[in-house]
Amino acid sequence: MAMKRSPAFALSRVTCAVLAALSGSAFAQSGESLPGVTITARPAPVEEPSGFPEFGDLTLGELPLSISVLRARDLRNQGVNSVSEAIRRDPAASDAYNTVGFVESVQVRGFLLDGLLNYRRNGLPMSSYTPFNIATKQDIALLKGMAGPASGTGSPGGALNFLTKPATLDITEVSLDVAERGSVLAAADLGRRAGENVGYRLNAAAWTRQPAARDADGRGTVIAGALDWRGRGGVRADVEFEVQNSRQISVPGFGLLDGDGDGLAETLPPAEVLADPRRNLNDQPWSQPFDNRSQVGTARVVLPVAADWTLTLSGLLQRITTNDRLAFPDGCSSGPNYVYPGLCGNYDVDLYDYRSSNEVRRTRVAEIALDGQVRLAGMTHRLRLAPRTTRYSERYEDLQAYNYVGTINALAPVPLPADPTPTSPNTQRDLRIDDLALSDTVDLAERWRLFAGARLVRVQAASWRTDGSGELRFTQRETTPWLALTYSYAPNNALYVSATRGFEVEAVPNRPSSFTNAGQLLPAAQSTQAEIGWRGNLAPTSYATVALFEIRRPQSDDRSVPADANGATLERVADGREARHRGLELDWNWQFAARWAINAQAALLDAVFEQTLDPALRGKRATNVPKVTGALQLDWRQAGFNSLAISNRVYYSAVNAPSRATTACCCRRGGSGMRG
Repeated sequence: MAMKRSPAFALSRVTCAVLAALSGSAFAQSGESLPGVTITARPAPVEEPSGFPEFGDLTLGELPLSISVLRARDLRNQGVNSVSEAIRRDPAASDAYNTVGFVESVQVRGFLLDGLLNYRRNGLPMSSYTPFNIATKQDIALLKGMAGPASGTGSPGGALNFLTKPATLDITEVSLDVAERGSVLAAADLGRRAGENVGYRLNAAAWTRQPAARDADGRGTVIAGALDWRGRGGVRADVEFEVQNSRQISVPGFGLLDGDGDGLAETLPPAEVLADPRRNLNDQPWSQPFDNRSQVGTARVVLPVAADWTLTLSGLLQRITTNDRLAFPDGCSSGPNYVYPGLCGNYDVDLYDYRSSNEVRRTRVAEIALDGQVRLAGMTHRLRLAPRTTRYSERYEDLQAYNYVGTINALAPVPLPADPTPTSPNTQRDLRIDDLALSDTVDLAERWRLFAGARLVRVQAASWRTDGSGELRFTQRETTPWLALTYSYAPNNALYVSATRGFEVEAVPNRPSSFTNAGQLLPAAQSTQAEIGWRGNLAPTSYATVALFEIRRPQSDDRSVPADANGATLERVADGREARHRGLELDWNWQFAARWAINAQAALLDAVFEQTLDPALRGKRATNVPKVTGALQLDWRQAGFNSLAISNRVYYSAVNAPSRATTACCCRRGGSGMRG
């Protein structure tokens, strides 16, 4: 029986014959062989490192928790240039009031990440109060839940770790990204090895952004560098830095409507109103850009001290200077009852001239980590001892402007007069966190592994008003233990269960007209969480993960109090509510053909308040937390031409929310490229 030959197979045979003939002719003429080519395949996700130094060299498939690693190059190829767009690649994460031109916020498993305690740069705490730039990043590691092992303090939702481009490759790349409405990102990437011991890498980028909102253009530049040195006996040193300047008009978010005039905004504006991407409530003749200048750098020295033992010294320095200016829509005083927050039912909203100049935020981190292995009672113990100290400060000018200038209608705004007079005192803050991380990973048997650890944390916090009032200082000590167990019933297949405890410190918004304790720090609140999951290969080209979790967290709430001298009638208290978030996360990947791959993700989240100061809110769902989130991505890559790929992603968020789709086509050749 004759076998039919497919056209693709015939074409490949002809191509191979032609290539063989050409190469044979070349060999005959030159008498030399071509240099060898090494092709390195990307490891399966379960075989990749976690990106968090707390877990050593264990791969994602070996850890008893959920971590997603997002490749910066893949994100750029898909047109991503913000944190909000990047985290859409994982349904467990979503943005939180991420307006154009302002600092982005992320919530994971329904909890907003703390702007300092839940963000990392190369594994060290940093402030997120600076615009994100993907041109200087290698990977983004997203830890979902289980924040206790990574930080101990901060939101229980997880942690976000930005890994910068290392100085390990010989690379020359110039790229130009062009997006809709004329946004442009031009970047250059140069890396070299100077002998066997020294390497360096330089990155530079400049961009202009023209978002859909009216008169919200922005621009910026960034320069980053990295240097590494490899000495004898395994000694290593790495240093990197980044300097970024950016300016952009920010676009305030649209609020709920007070449809019945009772003073409580609870009605979602209709789709035809929300669907207008051109609306910008910060479009006044005197509107100024949000101005951000940041410098940050990390350093690391690795010293082998004995067989299987390593000492790592790490540090981070960061300084952020901002000029925060905004025509700020906030509440409504033209209705039958004052509305805050939100808009009146006819779309009226009060407008304030807000200006806070020369805000300075500094972060300093130092860590010493001792990692090693020992054999006890026939079992291997991976031990870690890591003291770390974090210093964070916020310094502001004595006064800021936050002045009412009138009321506009959001559907038909009109120019209003400016009032930049600084009248409101600011609040200065200091935060010092000293913690000691202890952990032991024990190979109990061939398939069983136990994880145990804790962080002993001391928090010293202070805040005071620039007029000398409202001083608050406190010291709190906590221990945040965690425990986990994994069972690997086959290679790259494991079941796990884990539990942890954490705590966090919150600051009251600096609004003296609303809060009697504006700007003050609240005492720390403890959270608990547990997770059970599975991850593994369904087939040689297919893998999946499943995670079921529950998080309980006390959080602040506002209660009414007698008006103070500023007219404020609210006091924020630390333990006014308790939120319970319970959910299920699914992730499935399948390379079902040589050119085709599919990724399906889903997250189901039941987030409710079990305790509140207001009895009417007990048992109600948490606000701005989607109940159902899903995504489906299909990738195609041209055979024999790996620089051409098409990726299409459709995602859905919340009940009855419209789905959205994105398509990215990327073509790169010879170190330069353009994406459309």
